[in-house]
Amino acid sequence: MRTLTREININGETFELTMNFRSQKSFSLTIREPYKLRLNLPFLQGERAGIRFIEERKDWITKKNNEIIAKKESSYLYQGGEEIWFLGKRFQFLVMNGEEHIVVSGDTICFYTHKRTKETILSAFYEASLPYLRSVCNEYEEDLLAFLRSKAYYRIPRIEFKIYKRRWGVCYPTKNLIVLNPYLIHFPLKCIYYVYLHEMVHFLYPNHSRDFYRTVSEKLPDYKSVVSMMH
Repeated sequence: MRTLTREININGETFELTMNFRSQKSFSLTIREPYKLRLNLPFLQGERAGIRFIEERKDWITKKNNEIIAKKESSYLYQGGEEIWFLGKRFQFLVMNGEEHIVVSGDTICFYTHKRTKETILSAFYEASLPYLRSVCNEYEEDLLAFLRSKAYYRIPRIEFKIYKRRWGVCYPTKNLIVLNPYLIHFPLKCIYYVYLHEMVHFLYPNHSRDFYRTVSEKLPDYKSVVSMMH
């Protein structure tokens, strides 16, 4: 099979055209992504024959392309009126076009981004929310480090962030590292405090033993009620 890729203008719009010259008798044209055409044609046919086939169907191509664009836009996140939990409070969530940053004003959060689909918007939102999480962790850091020092642990751990499906945080004692889940941005400050404390205590007890939970309870006596808020 021989493949040729080029640009082609159809009704004033530029498309990417991929022509596959194959062992077949007829032409077959598909468009599954906006502005991307795939034409399979007989191996002995030339590029001009392929272009002619495309031009004879330019109106159908424009119509199909618009349908695909409309279908994708219907899957865009937050067309308006949506809500989101942010640091334990519910806000109206608006997505605006612009360089990525978060603006909190009253009961509304505006997230500026150039992303368009649900997946990419959420990924960008969690990335943009990291300064808020870091700020919260910074506020709690000295308190928790003092607690560790009272237990004869004197190292200062590094903090990183990573999305997990089933974990709020992970502690790596040998690396002196705590990794927190950006999804924590949705929860009240006390929940973030608990997860941070939980991972800090793992530097003392790298397991979930009775001593581990006794130490967590020493610092946060109502930790069980906090945990119940996160399920």
